[in-house]
Amino acid sequence: GLWGLMYLTNFRPLVYVLSMAILWGLFWKKAGPAGIGQPVRLIISTSLAAITLYGFLNLYFYPALLQYQSGQQVAKQVNQQQPGKRIYQTNPLSYSLDFYSDGPVRYTDRAEVVEAAKDSAILYYSTREQRDTLVAMGVPVQVVDSFAHYHISKLKIGFLLPDKRPKYLQYRYLMEVGPRP
Repeated sequence: GLWGLMYLTNFRPLVYVLSMAILWGLFWKKAGPAGIGQPVRLIISTSLAAITLYGFLNLYFYPALLQYQSGQQVAKQVNQQQPGKRIYQTNPLSYSLDFYSDGPVRYTDRAEVVEAAKDSAILYYSTREQRDTLVAMGVPVQVVDSFAHYHISKLKIGFLLPDKRPKYLQYRYLMEVGPRP
C-alpha cells in the first residue's frame, strides 16, 4: 500500500513540498491577526507558491530528468576514467557532452573519425547506426558503454511515466575506434 510506495520513493521532494505548505499555512493564519491586508497576503502567498514550485523543479524534477541527457553522463565517465581525452562526435550531436567534458569535443563527420583512428584509438560518441556503419567499413570498434538518451527539451508526458519510459528512450554509445591491425 502507501507505506510500500513511500519506502520505494525518495522522501525529499515530499518533505520539501509539505514544509513549504506548512510555511504557507502558518503565514496565512498569522497574517490576518497581524493586520496584513488582503492584497499583500495575496502577493506573498503567490510568491510562496512560486518559490515552492521553482524549488521543487530545480532541486528534484530537473536533476532527475538530466540523467537521461546522455552527453552529460558520457562526459562524467570520461572525466573520471580518461581526463582530458578528446571525444569525437557526429550526428546526432549532444551539446551537453561539450559543456560537461573536461577534454575537447570534436564535432565532425564519419570520414574524419576513420582518419583520426588510423594511428591510435580514439573515443567516439554516437548512435548504434553510426557504429554499425563503421563496423561495415572494417573499422575496429569496441563499445565502452551505452547510455540511455532522451531529448529533454522535447518532453512528453509518456516519458514521465516509468512504465512507458523505455518506449521513449534511445541509446547512445561511447566507443573506442581504431586503429586497424
